[in-house]
Amino acid sequence: MMGGNKNMTEKNIRMVSYALLLLSLFVGNFYKVQADIDGFVKVEGVKGYTTADGIGFLLLLFPLLLLALPLYQGRIKQVERVRIGYLIGNIGTLICLLLFMRHYSGSLDEEWVSISFRLGLSGWLYLMLSAGNLIWEWRHYRKRQQSIQER
Repeated sequence: MMGGNKNMTEKNIRMVSYALLLLSLFVGNFYKVQADIDGFVKVEGVKGYTTADGIGFLLLLFPLLLLALPLYQGRIKQVERVRIGYLIGNIGTLICLLLFMRHYSGSLDEEWVSISFRLGLSGWLYLMLSAGNLIWEWRHYRKRQQSIQER
């Protein structure tokens, strides 16, 4: 009976952490863009749930898939691997976003332009929750694999 409670507690923790991952997209700005054009500076924040671009869609999709996974758990042989794959895809999406969010300086129509990107509160929360979930899932997967090998 104790093992059943432990599995239920792990499932609840997992679902709460995935829900927090989804909710973190709605807290503050996901990233900020600062443009400096000949001394005129403008800062604009972009929300994480903005699905106008492909990245925003993926940021919403991965947590929704993780939350819906228990509905299809009986049809999937190794659910742990699917969870880890979703989380790796999630972090990969963030890494792509960070690689493209570089500082740009140069001239445009004879005016000096400087554009910089930074993660906002929502972006940092999402990154930390994604990394924490991936580490947690990986540890549980390795522990389960070791217990199977010991049998």
